[in-house]
Amino acid sequence: SLRYCFLRPSWTLHTKTNPCPHPWVQATWVDMGCLLFNSTTSYTWEQANIYCAKEENATLVKIDTEEQLEFLQMELFLLEDHDGKVSWWTAGTDIGSEGSWYYAGSCTPVPDFVLHA
Repeated sequence: SLRYCFLRPSWTLHTKTNPCPHPWVQATWVDMGCLLFNSTTSYTWEQANIYCAKEENATLVKIDTEEQLEFLQMELFLLEDHDGKVSWWTAGTDIGSEGSWYYAGSCTPVPDFVLHA
């Protein structure tokens, strides 16, 4: 199982001040609300999905644009300096449709630029 997951709240805020509680990361300028990079526990994808919903009132992150992907890559690069190179969960899954990736919750396809990042 992968060691880390990153999470996305089910709400989005747009404000000039930082709307995100500590230790959440503000990502409002890329329309992602607040992000929590959780590295405290090892989770399977299913466990991470449940943890996000029940413990954080959030969902696993959904990446819709290349700008969002670039923002996440930048944040993960910075975290790599602290935690080392690790893997992170997103909302992408192929459960029930082996090989056809979609985002849990919305059932929208995972964009090719994400699959090949």
